[in-house]
Amino acid sequence: MIVTDSFTDQSQGAGERTCHYSRGRNEAILMIANGSDGAFSSGYQPLIDFVLQHFQELPFTTASHTIPEDLSRKCESLRVAMQRHFPCTDDWLNTQFSATYLISLIYANSCFTSWLGNFQIKLYRQGLCLSESSPHILNPPITKQGGGLLVVATKTATTVPCSEQFNAETLEPWQLEAGDILVIADSLLFLLDRSGEISKIVSSSQPHPAKRLVDWAQSIQFTRGQSALVARIT
Repeated sequence: MIVTDSFTDQSQGAGERTCHYSRGRNEAILMIANGSDGAFSSGYQPLIDFVLQHFQELPFTTASHTIPEDLSRKCESLRVAMQRHFPCTDDWLNTQFSATYLISLIYANSCFTSWLGNFQIKLYRQGLCLSESSPHILNPPITKQGGGLLVVATKTATTVPCSEQFNAETLEPWQLEAGDILVIADSLLFLLDRSGEISKIVSSSQPHPAKRLVDWAQSIQFTRGQSALVARIT
């Protein structure tokens, strides 16, 4: 069985950035996304909603070997759909649209993941991080005025004409076991962890692990809305 929990800090002006839904006891889709309507902006909710809806329509399959191809096709079709619904020009004075996302499909005790941009997924088992994705970010992150950190995505899905087009990256499927915990969030949230605090938060028997994770992150560093998605395999 898959038990999921997600949270976005609406009080900081952020709309919902996550979505998850299940079909059956052992099948689920987990999604997180961000959208931009400017060169250096983020949190454009109409585009976030569009991306989440796009991947929500991904059908489950009865053949797990086809899932990577299904994910790749869906990621590629997002670019076409964005160009149709959020067209823009290469003039920096005009609106420009781009999106980042991560989608994981849990099926038959396996986790299949594709992503483009700064989001990251980690697999925790018995209190340790067993596996993780590699976000598309500048390394190290940029230090802002006041000492804060800023993660800049090096790859995005964009509709700016003549811009470089990136393909989503796909992980080899992770084999899941009872007790495993999947955590999806902005990679900057994971960069805040210096002592295994994330594992302690999500492994606790307390309810609402995603909210507690966001609250912890904001108590350390964040001054704006942040999101997390936690899935427990029971």
